[in-house]
Amino acid sequence: MLRRRQAGAMLGGAAAAALLGALARPAAGQLPADPALRITWRDALRNIDFYHNAQRTGFLLQLHIWDGLVYRDPDTYQLRPLLATDWKQTDPRTIDFTLRAGVAFHNGDPLTAEDVAYTINTVVGDSSLAVPSNYTFLAGAE
Repeated sequence: MLRRRQAGAMLGGAAAAALLGALARPAAGQLPADPALRITWRDALRNIDFYHNAQRTGFLLQLHIWDGLVYRDPDTYQLRPLLATDWKQTDPRTIDFTLRAGVAFHNGDPLTAEDVAYTINTVVGDSSLAVPSNYTFLAGAE
């Protein structure tokens, strides 16, 4: 008798779930009045500055905000072009990068070699980096 009641309850529950599934309608998509992107993180981010945040969550967010000169292909681990289309090591201490044409900042200003040099030279002189060992090989840029 107990088994029959359990089976009946299970069938009744399955029937109710099927009925609710049949009555459910997809939500009508509407654009919000404020099209801001809202993200909830497990960890509180101290900041989102690429050079001053060593948290994994911050690193993942930074990958979606900033581009580098090159990136490491996650499948092959080879360096691939990003903001730089080409690079060559001209001597043991110097790498020349060719920047991608047509790259602009969010405000429309074009990316220049001076922008890249400014960023590198700012990092080289910063004693408050989150992971300084990532940048100790840099002497500067021009």
